Amino acid sequence: MSTITVDTFAITSDTRSKIVTAERAGKKADSTNAAAYDALYADGLRADMIYAGSAPRDMILELVLMNRFNATERELFNTDPKSIDSKAESAKRRKIVTRVSGRIGDYVRAMKGREPEPKVEKVEETTEVTETTKVTEVTEVTEAVTPNAAMAEAIDKFLEKHRGARRVL
Repeated sequence: MSTITVDTFAITSDTRSKIVTAERAGKKADSTNAAAYDALYADGLRADMIYAGSAPRDMILELVLMNRFNATERELFNTDPKSIDSKAESAKRRKIVTRVSGRIGDYVRAMKGREPEPKVEKVEETTEVTETTKVTEVTEVTEAVTPNAAMAEAIDKFLEKHRGARRVL
């Protein structure tokens, strides 16, 4: 099965306000962070949807930058590292980039923590070794379907169904 990414995620205004509150509170308010994570999960955000260049990541990044960092820090974050001459400024930029990356990582870990555990089914296979002895082997089958995987499977089925069809004008 091929992987197809579909970015159609949007943050609702209620969720946005919870994220803003959490980011402004900083590290001192775990309950506001949890409320923001829960709201994002309820909106349909999953951990595998937050990757470099994705729309959900960019939305979260914008909210983190605007509400956790001041204007000078945002400007330094958006500055090309090659254009910085001062070692002190370069070190400040690296520290800001590390804090931002860590904060995005917090969102990814929070979404992973809210996903249910994959279902584990035990299947017994019986193999006869001799006429009188049987060996039973237990194997685990795990099945977890993410929203992206489900969408990719649906698109693959659609493409397979319409692959041989010709278009008549």
